[in-house]
Amino acid sequence: MKNEIEQLTAAKKINDYLGTNIEPFYIIIFTIFIIFEVFYILTQYLNELYENENEFIYIYNSSVITTNLYKHIHYLSLSFNIPILIFYILNKIYNTTFWNFLGQTVHNDIITSSEKKQHNKLIYYPKNTYSSSCQICAGVYFIIRCNTVINYKTTFILGINTCLMGVFSYLWWSSSKAIVRKIDHLFMELHCISLSFSFISLLGFTYDYNIENELLLITLYYTYFRATFIKRAKVGILILFINMSALLLMINLKNVGNLDLYYGGFISILTGLIFKTIDAIYGFIWGTAFFHMFASLAFVLCFEWSQTLPIQSLEY
Repeated sequence: MKNEIEQLTAAKKINDYLGTNIEPFYIIIFTIFIIFEVFYILTQYLNELYENENEFIYIYNSSVITTNLYKHIHYLSLSFNIPILIFYILNKIYNTTFWNFLGQTVHNDIITSSEKKQHNKLIYYPKNTYSSSCQICAGVYFIIRCNTVINYKTTFILGINTCLMGVFSYLWWSSSKAIVRKIDHLFMELHCISLSFSFISLLGFTYDYNIENELLLITLYYTYFRATFIKRAKVGILILFINMSALLLMINLKNVGNLDLYYGGFISILTGLIFKTIDAIYGFIWGTAFFHMFASLAFVLCFEWSQTLPIQSLEY
């Protein structure tokens, strides 16, 4: 059902456990605030404990980001605009019968968005569909970025999984087909796991051991076994997994990196979840589109935070 997205289900369980009837939105906002506050206190404590001196790394990382954006802005622009152009043209030519070869269409109650359904077009939910370009663009950014980082394998896989998530998000919001929904949810999880593994891979390099091949193998096993029984992505749990991986990396390196990037990424994903919740509860038709945008930005910021840690770059 529409109101059974992960955060609303969790809010309902909290109400049942406490025997209360608190508005779910307030529970979600309070929970998000508590989660952020916990990680903020922990990272600030670690920052004071380790007394970071990372100015050079910050400057170097900023120059790499700027250089990549300047040199490859056309690729990023194309990755954002080409899917929009393709689906816009197809939407003018075909209607939803085009998707019949994909099998069963899910019931409207399962759609977790308040955007009005377009029955006479190829694309059922244009706002949610076109905003998926943010995910594809983020994926291309990671693929480009893998050329300048030491953990290039896990970064490349992060890029591929993020791109594929964007592609299947396009197909899901265009077609509402059950098989596409399952694959879309699978890649929601895979791109979260890939970001966590990109953090964990940096741990190996601190011991002069490249663990990327093992992490890629684990990703393949996870993909195979999870694909057999996934019903809905466990994004909330995996967001916590990402941040626990980040904390583990900080503790291991005795360095917190550029916390502005870390907080920016954390706040972005939480903001996206809030917009998604407002969509589900109060019918804000742009909620899912904003979620796509903020979630994509969050992953880029969190990844770039990891590159401000004292890990040797390929260009050193």
